[in-house]
This record gives sequence, structure tokens and C-alpha cells, in this order.
Amino acid sequence: MGGDRDGNPRVTAAVTQDVVYLSRLMVTNLYITQIEALIFDLSMWRASAELKQRAVEVCAGAKKHSGHYIEFWKDIPEHEPYRVVLGEVRDKLWNTRDHIQHLMARGHSEFSPQDIYTDPEQLMEPLELCYKSLCSVGDAAIADSKLLDMLRQVACFGLSLVRLDIRQEGARHTEALDAITAHLGQGAYSQWPEQQRLDWLMHELQSRRPLFWGGPGGGGEWGGARGAGHVPHAGGAAARLAGRIRHLHGHQRVARARGAAAAARRGGEAAAARGAAV
Repeated sequence: MGGDRDGNPRVTAAVTQDVVYLSRLMVTNLYITQIEALIFDLSMWRASAELKQRAVEVCAGAKKHSGHYIEFWKDIPEHEPYRVVLGEVRDKLWNTRDHIQHLMARGHSEFSPQDIYTDPEQLMEPLELCYKSLCSVGDAAIADSKLLDMLRQVACFGLSLVRLDIRQEGARHTEALDAITAHLGQGAYSQWPEQQRLDWLMHELQSRRPLFWGGPGGGGEWGGARGAGHVPHAGGAAARLAGRIRHLHGHQRVARARGAAAAARRGGEAAAARGAAV
């Protein structure tokens, strides 16, 4: 939905943009629910030195948030490091939701990029920190419950929930590229042989010069194709594939953390057994 532009004139760039925003809004709402459940559960005070330091930093730079939270609507106690760190995640998720709603309603948002999530890796990092901390203090069973579930969800769905494939008849793309090459004074793309087209496209993909600009008029097929081309970038989906690849590596980091914790436990048990034998 929102991406099939092939012979479907009602799927405009604006429709595609709304679908992107709605997908991001839905996944953000789901994450907020998950985070609130984690904050409720992770009341323990035992934590790694790294997590405790992060909690101190969060408390030192905390901003008062006006979200009407279901749980812990007042300040979270500073001696509960997991709740402190996840509370900051919850605040940024609320800001991210408000940011998306402002974009949908007004077309712009006043939220700073530092106050919202723009890349799934930003959300993955504090969750991984909590996971590794729990494993390091002997609470791997707790880490492998809801927290691991959320790590997997972020790795799979990112900040966009689903991948949106934008399809359109190839002739429309040819017309759009024809307008670009004509504006640049490089001739008619539609008249070039296949090899020349490939060479030019490869050169443009490797160039740092932006391909889209405020050039030819925005009407007709060219305007529609150009508008659709801008939507993924504006909606934060342009880097989604790279983000998914990074999250697969992130998931491997979780697996390595679990393996290291298990190896440490086995090593401790073996040492205890040797001591008993002696």
C-alpha cells in the first residue's frame, strides 16, 4: 500500500508519504508499550559499571518530560539504573511519536534530532547495554525474556515497521531522467543507447553531486516521479536497508554477549568443582 504507482494514478507522492509516516507511527507506539513493560519489570539494582555510569549521566542531564505515562509518571528513583536508562528511551520514543504526528499534521516538526530516534541503531544501543549488564550480573534469564524479544523486534522492524517497495512503469523513470539530462545540458537520456545510459547512471551514483534539485518544473509525470523519489528520504526510509544490515550485526553482538556470559558461568562452575575436588 502506498508504493504501487504502476498504472495507479491515485497513489501520489503525498499518499506514499502518509503511508511511510503511519508505519513509523505504528511501530513507535508498539515500542512504547514494550518499553513501559520493561520499565515495570526491571526494578533490580545490580548492574554493570557501564550501565550505572550511563544512569548517572542520564540523571545529570535529565529533562522534565510531560508525557502522561501509564507507569512511573513521576521521576524514576536514581538507584534503579535499568529504569533510569529505559526511562530515557521511553522519553525519546514519545518525542519521536510527537515528531511524526507533527509532520503528518503540519508538514514540519520543531523537535531536535538529538531528542528523537532517527536510526534504529540509536534505539538498539541502550537495549543492548541493559542486556549485557543483566547477563554480566547473573540475570541472564531475565535478559532472555522481554528484553531479548524487544531486541529482536528492533532488529527485524527498525523504525519503519515494513519495507515499502515503490514501483512505477519504467517509461515514467525514463521521462524523469530525460528531464534531468536535458536540464543539465547533457542531451536526451531517452535517445541514448543502453551502454551510455548505464555509464551515466553509474557515474551519477558514484558522484557526490545531488541528482535532485529545484530544476525542471514539478508538474506531470516528472513531478510525480520526483515527488515519490523524495518521500523515502523525508520519511526516514532511505537508509532502512543499511540499518537492517547493521541490526543483524547488532543481533550477533547480543548472541556474543550471551555466549560470553554462559562461558563465564561455566568457567566459574568448573573452578568450583576443581576446588571441591582438591
